[in-house]
Amino acid sequence: MKAPTQYIHKWSWDILIVLDACRYDYYEKFTPFKGELLKLEVESSDTQTWLTMNFPSRYPYVYVSANPFCNSKIKVGDFLGLEHFKKVIDVWEFGWDDELKTVPPREVTKASLPYLKNERVIIHYMQPHFPSIGKIRVTFEAWKPDPLNTIIDGVTYPKHLPPLDIIKEAYKENLQIVLKEIKANLLPKIPKNRKVVITSDHGEFLGENGRLFHPCVKHPVLNTVFWHEIRNL
Repeated sequence: MKAPTQYIHKWSWDILIVLDACRYDYYEKFTPFKGELLKLEVESSDTQTWLTMNFPSRYPYVYVSANPFCNSKIKVGDFLGLEHFKKVIDVWEFGWDDELKTVPPREVTKASLPYLKNERVIIHYMQPHFPSIGKIRVTFEAWKPDPLNTIIDGVTYPKHLPPLDIIKEAYKENLQIVLKEIKANLLPKIPKNRKVVITSDHGEFLGENGRLFHPCVKHPVLNTVFWHEIRNL
């Protein structure tokens, strides 16, 4: 179904978990969670577009952010997270792992714990977005604002890409890692009366039309995400 404009505010939730660059087909196949799973057509193919389209005003949400596109310190394009949310937790900054070149899921979970009982909270995990952190390491250099008054545009890729099957397996591992973290360490801490939804900001090319990752273009692979209302916490 085509998602209504600013669907995030029109639909009911208390805890909204965002999996960055998560494809619908991979999520449907590997999710361990029960509940109603909707396939959504959205306009966004990157995080910045997803943020600006869905959060044009100010909202009473806490945003726990592993992605520096939503932060409390500087604008990315025209979007400064602190201008749109009640509070932004900059996990992308203090939870960054220099070896992994990303924010591991455990850091996002830890930063979320104080807000699970009484706040409407958006919890934005970086995975399954590359770089991969499982057994197979596809180590694309991830961007990070450094210093804080500078935004580095885009992502630096290695000169020689690994075979496509390796990239797909690494992506699958990244997704399984973040889902395992959510199941083991986040959901058990959420009160039973709170409504939990898992979604994605955009998809990811994994070889379709010879493409990889998520350039800012319109394509069904990138513009297909999901809305999963989790039951039986």
